[in-house]
Amino acid sequence: MYIKDVEPNGSIGINLLDKINAEELIDRMIEEPLKKPCQAFYKKGIKTVMSSANKNNIVPSGEKPKRKEDVKGRWIFLDSPTFEDAGVGYAWIMLDFDDLCDENKEILLRLEERKDENDNNVGEDAIWFVHPTISSIIHRRESEDKNYIDFESKAIILGYNDRYPTNTVILRMPVSDTTTVEEVEEYFCKMAELLKAQKVKEVENNKKDKGREE
Repeated sequence: MYIKDVEPNGSIGINLLDKINAEELIDRMIEEPLKKPCQAFYKKGIKTVMSSANKNNIVPSGEKPKRKEDVKGRWIFLDSPTFEDAGVGYAWIMLDFDDLCDENKEILLRLEERKDENDNNVGEDAIWFVHPTISSIIHRRESEDKNYIDFESKAIILGYNDRYPTNTVILRMPVSDTTTVEEVEEYFCKMAELLKAQKVKEVENNKKDKGREE
């Protein structure tokens, strides 16, 4: 099965870590190529925020996939990039950066700096560090934490609902008409394997939420 055959499911993002029925929600709400990867992140105590891997992520003929330079610094009132720009030509999973342990933050920061044999920064295509709106930049906190300072130096602004975390990281994989569901699944499962299992932070399981989508 190809990504071009996967229909978008229209589900909104949730924090699976605070759901007692997380596996059921993953099976019901997450698109097929990302079910196993989201399970892998969940089992490691890593908070996924949003994700997308469907036919809408494939760019139409004549259009180019979005790269970091296409959205960086383009915060204009009537033409501002949004989180959906991360999915133009790419399948993606968004993680809560602040919820990651220090070791996992360091791993992702290093991966973003990867270069190929021609000294091109290929990591910037695969990993975006993101603030949700310009307000998160204006009101950003002061910190001496090296990981947070490094995040700020790399972060771009993408518009999305403020109900989502202030600091996120988007993992991306290029997709086309010939990309299979299995290839996307394998790619993001390998990304999950690179990260360490961590203690779940501030989990608030509520039985009243069972079976209810946010």
